[in-house]
Amino acid sequence: MHNFQDHVALHDLTDLQLIVYTRRDTLVIPRAGTFTLKAEASAILPFNLPIGDLWLRYATAQPLAVLHVRDTLHHAFVALEGIPPEFAFAQATLQELNAGDCRLDTTPGTAYVHCPADRPATFTAIDRSGRPIVFALFPKQMALSAWRLTLDDGSYLAFSEATVLVHDALHELQLEDTSAVTLALYPKRLRPPRVRPGTVSVTAPPHPALSAYRVTVPAVRPEVQVERVRRDRLVLRVGQERLPEPLHEVFVDIDYVATRAWPSSTASSWMTTSTTAGPGVSG
Repeated sequence: MHNFQDHVALHDLTDLQLIVYTRRDTLVIPRAGTFTLKAEASAILPFNLPIGDLWLRYATAQPLAVLHVRDTLHHAFVALEGIPPEFAFAQATLQELNAGDCRLDTTPGTAYVHCPADRPATFTAIDRSGRPIVFALFPKQMALSAWRLTLDDGSYLAFSEATVLVHDALHELQLEDTSAVTLALYPKRLRPPRVRPGTVSVTAPPHPALSAYRVTVPAVRPEVQVERVRRDRLVLRVGQERLPEPLHEVFVDIDYVATRAWPSSTASSWMTTSTTAGPGVSG
């Protein structure tokens, strides 16, 4: 569902509740209360979803990823602004449920798990075959910086302000305007990743179920020179034939006033450069 339309003034849709009619039963989502669908927002809310031998009747959180780490199955979801996260499981498919950071509310046929929306949270369900399944919930703002990694012991979610690119078994972190970034991994990893070039240090994670690291690469300053040759013209020179490792790109921002943007167009003397460096990360 979405709350968006071009060329129309939008407002939050409040006091919403969904009623889903299926051949099996009728679902009221959420069971009690209402939710808000924010202006320009969208939401994908699952219902009647089999997870292992569990039956998820519905969730008011959006699926993000399925992860397999060390023989444990993890299902990650996103908490959306205005929609309190609630998970409803068919009791007959549950052997046990540990609410963890959330609150458990049971009825004869359904177990309801209510989680916080403003911070990471986890809970664990054991399905009727005895397999534990870990559910993780992340606020939307945190999920926007999530990247999927496949390391030697399984699949992870990486949370970082860096851009994460995959090259076979090697993952590349692209840093812009900085030589250090934070990298948080879910689920928690037993050992830190290896980085080259650069160093990795352990830092405090946003939740005990995650591990967090500070990745630092050698600072590189490109030889970029700007010379004003006329009042209305600048010359940009790069002093090297190739950019020094691990520098990949140099972005130049030019504040100019002109009818057309040419490399030699009229420009003021104010400019900034930003650099992108790419260390390799492996398991």
